[in-house]
Amino acid sequence: MKRYLFIVIAVVLGVTLAFVSCKKKSDESTPQPQPQPQPVDIWLGSYEGSINVNGTIISEPWGLILDTTFSKTLENLPMTIKKLTSQRVIVTINYGVLPIIFNANIDGNTATFEKYELIPSIDFPVTIADNSFNIKGVEFSNIVLNYNDGVITGSGNAIVTAEPVESTLLINKITLNLALTPNYTKK
Repeated sequence: MKRYLFIVIAVVLGVTLAFVSCKKKSDESTPQPQPQPQPVDIWLGSYEGSINVNGTIISEPWGLILDTTFSKTLENLPMTIKKLTSQRVIVTINYGVLPIIFNANIDGNTATFEKYELIPSIDFPVTIADNSFNIKGVEFSNIVLNYNDGVITGSGNAIVTAEPVESTLLINKITLNLALTPNYTKK
């Protein structure tokens, strides 16, 4: 009886091992699909570039500087893009020592930035009409970037407010309404 029991156990165990072995081989022979990169992943990394800034200047309380054209290219502004979720990223643009941080939503090759108000804790000098002004706040809006094979271009707006350091024009505030045109290349 013990002999029959041993044979039955050996047969059951052998069949079970053979079945598991065959199942394992069939799983290995079927190629497993590779995960596809998320659309946000093409954006990730470090970039070098510049932002063209064009707009008008208005002074207060007197319009001594009124609708004066402002045009400048801000060069050597490094940018990094890091993933938050499958469709959200954090974009950091370094302006001197100040990192300017944006949240953005990615839809394929288009990134739309959330509106962002920057109130710097340090003063940035700007010279207008031979007078020095310190930037006191910047409101960024409508920033949309497009990605194409490692190159990012786009557009956006900024409203900059500044106060004079020393002014001979009796101006206590200026406002710059600016159009932004970024141009970046992946490192």
